[in-house]
Amino acid sequence: MHPLVDAGLPVPAVFVFPSFEEGLEEHDAHTKHGMEQLLVRMVAPLCDGTVKSVDELFEYANKHGERFALAMLENGLFIPPGGQPDQRFGVTEAVKAYIAALEGVRSEEILTRMKTLPTGVLILNGVIERVRPHYHLLENATELGAQPLLSQRVQWHYFEKCARANAEDLLRKNILSEQAFLTLRAVQDDSLSWLATIPVQMLAELIANNEHRWLREELNKYTVQLAGCGAIDTNAMVRELNFGLASLVQRQQKAMSDIERKYAPKKMAAYFGGGSGLAMAAAAAMLPSLSPLLGVAIPAVAVAAAVGGGFLGFGKEKIAEQVEKGQAERSMLGVLATVRPN
Repeated sequence: MHPLVDAGLPVPAVFVFPSFEEGLEEHDAHTKHGMEQLLVRMVAPLCDGTVKSVDELFEYANKHGERFALAMLENGLFIPPGGQPDQRFGVTEAVKAYIAALEGVRSEEILTRMKTLPTGVLILNGVIERVRPHYHLLENATELGAQPLLSQRVQWHYFEKCARANAEDLLRKNILSEQAFLTLRAVQDDSLSWLATIPVQMLAELIANNEHRWLREELNKYTVQLAGCGAIDTNAMVRELNFGLASLVQRQQKAMSDIERKYAPKKMAAYFGGGSGLAMAAAAAMLPSLSPLLGVAIPAVAVAAAVGGGFLGFGKEKIAEQVEKGQAERSMLGVLATVRPN
């Protein structure tokens, strides 16, 4: 993260601060309500559309026990501590893993009480423990207008679940367009994972030049075409984004070819010197068999000067070409062309 921190951007690229969530959870009504709403958004869609509050969630979990717990597992909403998003657990196995992970962490009194809970309620408790810190993460990110940095796969998994639940709620309320929602989902597709390989140093330069905003506007030109075609399929959105990125890379390749074509005549002119006589002299010096055709004797010093001047001019044009190519390679198009798999 050092390149982003050291870039001296007008808006800090990385912001680290202490969080006081426990006090807020105990005493702040806004925090309590926000956490409950996030939990309901995430879990209620799996409860036959009958749940509107946390109290109703617990009633449903208690009533439907095993079926509810299985739904939480199948939809990736419950992962025991130490587990990974791609692991598969049966209900009994998940409960045992959850309790075992808390041994030595929770008091014996609390553990004994947890072991007596109905299966559905225990699993719901595990989901709440996962969601709690992510509510604060999302709230802080919203307040700062920032994107959280997550280092663990399971953290990203739950963050994505929370973010998707919020986005779907905004979509239902017509606050977020379907195009914007599906664009967000499409960017997370595995086929676009190469976007995460851009080096931090390059990211810092792109952000400093506001090129990330340019990329968003460019991609929007490709996805907006789907908005007027009725319901948008996620796979279609992924295809459009891939097509858009491929088109941008192709544009970069054309730009590099244009630079080469631009400098080719200049390099040739510089290479052959300042006139046809010197150019012929240089050629004669390099190809002795042509000398008799000139009908004159060319001093070696003059020939050397002609050839030397030609190479010097050629070198200057070559350097100018490389500078222009280097600038193009460090643009957003150039970075995309560099990191995108062939």
